[in-house]
Amino acid sequence: MGSPSSVPKATSISTSISTSISTSTSVDAGVLGVFLVSRIIDGDTIEVTDESGGGVVTVRILGIDSPESRDPRTSIQCWAGQSTSYAEDTLSAQRVTLRSDPTQDVVDAYQRVLAYVLLPDGRNFSVESAGAGASRAYTYETPVQSAPEIEAAEAAATQAGLGLWGAPCFGATSAATTSAAPPVSTQGAPPADTALDPQFDTCGAAIEAGYGPYRVGVDPEYRWYKDGDSDGVNCER
Repeated sequence: MGSPSSVPKATSISTSISTSISTSTSVDAGVLGVFLVSRIIDGDTIEVTDESGGGVVTVRILGIDSPESRDPRTSIQCWAGQSTSYAEDTLSAQRVTLRSDPTQDVVDAYQRVLAYVLLPDGRNFSVESAGAGASRAYTYETPVQSAPEIEAAEAAATQAGLGLWGAPCFGATSAATTSAAPPVSTQGAPPADTALDPQFDTCGAAIEAGYGPYRVGVDPEYRWYKDGDSDGVNCER
């Protein structure tokens, strides 16, 4: 979400948002207005309509990142469809408040408004989506102000195995994680050890205690910890 090279004109974004940007800075920017959600692009990007006549605006929702479903450079990622469906169920046809974050730009290089989307009852969609396992907490260069709440919601979803943290993704977004594993014969095999390792606050603590690594789709403990390089293995020694 890089800095825009210049403030967009009202022809590229809605008049009311353009006015908000031109009269404020990234330090004191706040509520940008109330808009009607007119289209869900994916789990973290929507289009809203300025009902005062300002047109349609594309919004990249702050603080989260959903599995990719439309990027031509990559295949559809695990849980992409469900993430988009969650956004549709939660946001479609809602009148939402857009609020910028003083730590972030208001518009990115793609002319998308960067904002939190607040539901009519005041809930932050970023927190709700992360809490449902429909998206991940996301930081671009500088953490957003709501990062603690978003990350706490993500941690709860991870612990409960919700959404992309449960089967078949188990926290990985690679499309390959959705394919079924070949059947394995258990005839004559000893009883499986179903006991889980103890859970630690971080992978570092688990490794120090002699546990790990954990593999996506194999070890239930995988969903407890972040996979920093998204290679399907975490807590590697």
